[in-house]
Amino acid sequence: MTARPAFLSVLCILLLALLTPLPTEAQVWKRVKNKAKEKLEQRADQKTDAALEAALDGFENAVACAVTDETCIEEAQEKGQTVVMTDADGVVIRDESGAPITDPAVAQARTPQAPGQGVWANYDFVPGDRVLFTDDFSEEYVGDFPRRLTYVQGNMEVVEWQGRRLMRGTGNDQFIIPVPDGLTEQYTVEFDLHDPATASGTSIIPVTHGDPSTYDRRKHDGHYINIGSWRGSGIWKGGNPVSTNAIEELEEAVVPIRISMDKGYVKIYARERRIANVPQVQFPDGTTGILFAMASKTSKPIYIGDLRVAEGGRTRIYEQLSAEGRFATRGVLFDTGSDRLRPESTPTLEEIGRMMEKRSELRLRVEGHTDNVGAPDVNLELSEQRAQAVVDHLISNHGIKPGRLEAVGQGDTQPAADNATPEGRQTNRRVELVVL
Repeated sequence: MTARPAFLSVLCILLLALLTPLPTEAQVWKRVKNKAKEKLEQRADQKTDAALEAALDGFENAVACAVTDETCIEEAQEKGQTVVMTDADGVVIRDESGAPITDPAVAQARTPQAPGQGVWANYDFVPGDRVLFTDDFSEEYVGDFPRRLTYVQGNMEVVEWQGRRLMRGTGNDQFIIPVPDGLTEQYTVEFDLHDPATASGTSIIPVTHGDPSTYDRRKHDGHYINIGSWRGSGIWKGGNPVSTNAIEELEEAVVPIRISMDKGYVKIYARERRIANVPQVQFPDGTTGILFAMASKTSKPIYIGDLRVAEGGRTRIYEQLSAEGRFATRGVLFDTGSDRLRPESTPTLEEIGRMMEKRSELRLRVEGHTDNVGAPDVNLELSEQRAQAVVDHLISNHGIKPGRLEAVGQGDTQPAADNATPEGRQTNRRVELVVL
């Protein structure tokens, strides 16, 4: 009598196994990738822990504190302990020589914060959406003048400096970023600058390319931009400052400079800090280039890099979504090869968040897009992760209900521009919002 129930149990198990669908190839592959990812993360955690222990062993009475953990830092300082600074993931923050940083202020200056946090809370620069010119000199030979720039005068060459390419000027140098089709009333200019002397600095002025009279700030009645002058960086007119501030770190580091032009309204930023804000600025008409004039000498070189000019800037996102059903932006930025949001994304993410808070009926699909550099499957996965990072930020920082958002990665399948040019590739690296 007991054999029959046992037999029936075995039979049920066999039938259940036969009726249960086998996992698809995609499911199996996903599990394999997840297992591999878990192992890589475990190894990374082990390396991080070992590096942290080694850093702490190098100091007497030391404690590790994340750069964002003010309580930990304050308690350690009250106890007279040395504070070894780490980022949010526990990775030790180090200086150029590789030594652990123990000064919280220095660590904070070196560590990108999350969007909207700390010094980035009031940052409001948004880059243009369509890149008109970009050059990081990676395709140039060291010792050459960059081929895509227009030479005016001086002695300029590409150099290697701290693992990156910069152009060094040593002879009262001038060059032009050409924009043959002309600039609209709204555009942005971005570049990195290192000026060890900061005597007269670097002047930046929109010009009519080919008209030498516009190359000299003293030969027209309008304004010009000056960065690095000992009298102040910002907007100048007739040799006198109009709205300026000092940028002390120019002498020690390469500083990202960002300029927003909007119908004569000019804002200038050094890192996260706005140094000039002038609503009525007069530049020459018919702008087809951006002139850089560097007051450099052999004994006082000036270094410049990562040049970028883009059409557009601050945009009312909801108006475009209402009119077109989608909105594309380069204002959401990520670390290279990563889904970590950069703090420069603050203004765009804040506007999206506020828009969704006010309009409870609005549902959006967040799409991540890449250029075609790299393997398509890697690009697709990275674009998915970046789209999800934006969704997670909106949910955690603005309280948006998850049901109102979805994340989709498009990889390089929907280019907005030609991937054959550096400008096109930068334009294609974007985030798009689509109304559902």
